[in-house]
Amino acid sequence: MFAFIVYELKVAVILTTFYLCFKLLLSKEKLHRVNRMVLIASSVLSFILPLCIITVHKTIPMPEMVENGLISAGDAQAPATATEAAGGLSWEAAIIALYLLGVAAVLVSIAAGVSRVMKVIRNGKKMQMYGCEVVVCEKDVPPFSWMHWIVMSRTDFESGNRHVLEHEKAHVSLGHSKDVLLVDILSAFQWFNPAIWLLKGDLRAVHEYEADDAVLSQGVNIKEYQYSLIRKAVAASGYSITNNFNHSMLKSRIGMMSKPKASVAKGLKAIYLLPLLGCALALNAKTVFDYDSDAASMETVMETGEINEVSVDFTKLDKVPEFEGGDANTFSFWVNRRLRYPESAKAAGVTGRVVVRFKVNSDGRVSDVSVLHGVCDALDEEAVRVVGSSPDWTPGEIEGKPTATTFTFPVIFALRNVEK
Repeated sequence: MFAFIVYELKVAVILTTFYLCFKLLLSKEKLHRVNRMVLIASSVLSFILPLCIITVHKTIPMPEMVENGLISAGDAQAPATATEAAGGLSWEAAIIALYLLGVAAVLVSIAAGVSRVMKVIRNGKKMQMYGCEVVVCEKDVPPFSWMHWIVMSRTDFESGNRHVLEHEKAHVSLGHSKDVLLVDILSAFQWFNPAIWLLKGDLRAVHEYEADDAVLSQGVNIKEYQYSLIRKAVAASGYSITNNFNHSMLKSRIGMMSKPKASVAKGLKAIYLLPLLGCALALNAKTVFDYDSDAASMETVMETGEINEVSVDFTKLDKVPEFEGGDANTFSFWVNRRLRYPESAKAAGVTGRVVVRFKVNSDGRVSDVSVLHGVCDALDEEAVRVVGSSPDWTPGEIEGKPTATTFTFPVIFALRNVEK
């Protein structure tokens, strides 16, 4: 759960950064197609980049740790440590529950909007005109488009106002509804982030600018078209999922029509995405330490029809086991958050270091958890409990074949935070 929370926060930071750069560099430019692509790319990449992890390998000497004659090559990772009062997981569960509730609410709202639109379309009279399917409604609804449909009231349809029809036809031919639906769905998973809602508003504005340009490119008089916009801007559509002729930003649309087209040089400002991509990948990179030691070895079990236990050099593993996208250090942090200091050991003031052995099987399951060096029954049982509850790993590999690997893992129990 903690990894998922971190992922969502990374998405929020990347999305906000992309959007702020867009507002600063491109939002005022008459580069509608470029702006549309940048906004969509920013939305999608924000969810993809946190999943793209560049791994940097660094070779270091394998440290050996000797305790009571025990040499453990698997102790190279940071040990898990339990203190006197390890916190519960209730805050993580509460955050996840609140997040999922918000996601569900937004998705339900989107589904309800689509349902209302489809109901209007089903109840209207459909006819083929100008390469589109026009739906004429008896109810007084503002003109709007959705996917390949153009919806108009009978009053608007019989008025002969060709500008309205051409505007909505442009929305259909440019595929604006697909953009809206995509970003609406993505916004459900970032509902807590104001940047996604602002981005949605800007994308809708770009859609309107693009549709206006498509109408004017047919030789329509700009003043006549602007007057028709003003005359029609007397009602608002109740279907937020759609592109509608009476968008709330009429003043901006009229101002954008009067602007000269931006130069190609200004369009090059869109390359700001490239350094941001590089920064996002660099910040999400991780370093994996490859240990170099002739003496370092781990027990591995290779499954080749029958199970044979052999001892191999740690460096012979083509791919080391991974835990939730990380290495053994990631597992240490996972264990830390789940350890509970036994009350009996706490009351007796017992501390110490429990060394456990466990196997990551070729299918990623953790099994055969045992204590190699214990402290007391209570601490030993807690260490075994937590390690044994581990979710599946990504198994190690030798010559491309999944290989079971046995780890030696230290868990430290300390009482330094106990109040005397």
